[in-house]
Amino acid sequence: MPEVISTVNLTKAYGKINAVDNLNLSVAKGDIFGFLRLNAAGKTTTIRLLLGLVKPTSGETYLQGKKSEWKQHRDLARCGLSGGDSLFLPGADGKGKPGGYPQAQEDQA
Repeated sequence: MPEVISTVNLTKAYGKINAVDNLNLSVAKGDIFGFLRLNAAGKTTTIRLLLGLVKPTSGETYLQGKKSEWKQHRDLARCGLSGGDSLFLPGADGKGKPGGYPQAQEDQA
């Protein structure tokens, strides 16, 4: 089966602390995979690295065989992310009206 997620020697350091340290990961199409670890183990950082939201210190990430690039965000349209500390669009008010989008009209039935 082809790999849908893979990392090669992926590292992300914040100062002297490695949030992700030389991670080599492979998830094949059809596999069910989850990140299960203690707090501050690098789960959310790894996902952000895969989606190009965070720049890796070193290593590479691939989604569906294509190399993920920092700040390209091309994979965000196909993925959903709800991490430990959710990120909101600019102007989002948390009341059901995402920033930059008109509020949904109520059904007039």
